[in-house]
Amino acid sequence: MLATAADGGASALYERLEFNLAGMLPGYALKPHGGLAGALISWKQLGEKAEQAAFPPGVPPGPPLPQGNN
Repeated sequence: MLATAADGGASALYERLEFNLAGMLPGYALKPHGGLAGALISWKQLGEKAEQAAFPPGVPPGPPLPQGNN
């Protein structure tokens, strides 16, 4: 999951990379020269290809993530 500026920024890049738009948070972040900007919240389901890129052959993955309400 990631957040990008609603008025410009990298949102078009993430759309081309097949991220899914979850929604917008109005007035979420400060603009560099003052004022507030909305943030677009996007997500992407990572699958086997992403796991293979993160853990190439010969590199063992880390410990499993905890399950349940921790």
